[in-house]
Amino acid sequence: MLLPDVALSKERVILLVNSVILALAWVRYLFLPKTRPSFGVLGAFTLVYVALLLLQIMVNGRHRGLKFSLDLNVVFGSYCLILVLLPLAYANTAIVDHLTGAGIIVSLIGVPLSYVPRNRLYGIRIPATKSSPAVWQKTNHLAARICFGFGGLSFLLGLLGQAAFVLTMAVGAVVLVVGTSIYARKLS
Repeated sequence: MLLPDVALSKERVILLVNSVILALAWVRYLFLPKTRPSFGVLGAFTLVYVALLLLQIMVNGRHRGLKFSLDLNVVFGSYCLILVLLPLAYANTAIVDHLTGAGIIVSLIGVPLSYVPRNRLYGIRIPATKSSPAVWQKTNHLAARICFGFGGLSFLLGLLGQAAFVLTMAVGAVVLVVGTSIYARKLS
């Protein structure tokens, strides 16, 4: 989980914060035409928000589903806050020319890592994680946080250009590999 387990009791607060951030994005769209995000991007964020609300209703009462839903809400809230503060980050030229969209993908790929059981395809698969389900879970939990952090960072720094984006992704990959390997070895 991207947030500590304490956040489970703050489910409504997280949803309220996301509602306020999305409302601020719409206010910016309506009243600040020079620096507003595009209608398509804002519409997509609104649809994702509605989907997250529906997911929240569907997983109500299921502990594991609630954690995953809250993680998705954290990712949504983070990128929606970027939309409010820096709407040009979602301009077509930034996403295509600077590859910043890959940062969002890295963040989204990382979220399920905390929830996937040991398998042959997805997750941090090194000898230490293969030997123990607890080590697998804790190591992949760390990997999820690293992917989320470096995905967001590469999205933002990618606005400076492709070199900044590639450098951030490379550092993120090294931190992911080295950090999770050392952590898993310490746990086992």
